[in-house]
Amino acid sequence: MIWSTASSIDRGDELWVTDITQHRTREGWLYRAAVLDAFSRRIVGWSIDARADATLVVNALDMAIRTRQPDPGGVVHADHGTQFASWVFGEKIRSAGLLPSFGTVGDGLDNAMMESFWSSMQIELLNRRKWKTRVELANAIFEYLEIWHNRQRRHSALGYRTPIEYELSSNQYTTTTSQPPQLELKQWGRSPLSQKRSAPRMRLVACSVACRRVASVPHPGVQAYVRDPPPTAVPRQRDP
Repeated sequence: MIWSTASSIDRGDELWVTDITQHRTREGWLYRAAVLDAFSRRIVGWSIDARADATLVVNALDMAIRTRQPDPGGVVHADHGTQFASWVFGEKIRSAGLLPSFGTVGDGLDNAMMESFWSSMQIELLNRRKWKTRVELANAIFEYLEIWHNRQRRHSALGYRTPIEYELSSNQYTTTTSQPPQLELKQWGRSPLSQKRSAPRMRLVACSVACRRVASVPHPGVQAYVRDPPPTAVPRQRDP
């Protein structure tokens, strides 16, 4: 069981656990994936999206790999969800020199460390109010992950220290690793003809890949980016 293995971890980036959860807003569901370091309980990668596809988990893992740059041989543990069992997610793990790990089927305690984190987040943030928009909830999740959980929330398993304090006390990391990542907000719609029938779809993705900056979200530490929209369909001209 991965929970018993996590208790024997003596350095960071040896074991990462990851999972997906969701929460409803008035605009619809918002999905999020996170990667947690079993050594320090720090969220080292996360992603927010309006769809729960393989891109969601790959972006969270990509953030963790880019910001932590782990040594080869580390383990990434997940459940048997279709997103984690996808080829692109497994290839992302192998290309970084890491090892994939999957829990046993039907075992609710196998990924208990990640489930415990989601439960705390549900109680401390998500269930405290109603959320109007996905962007509003995405900003709140960013603050919870990077400001509250990693820098202020004390964990009994860490001797009542925050994840970053615990990492710095281990002399494995420098203070430069505690900088919060940027939030990339990508928005695109459909062709001009289809926009008359339905509103543009908002897609939120958090990752560490820099894109063209166009605006700022009204939240400290969060930057907004927009991806270039896909080419629109050109209406066919009828012959006279």
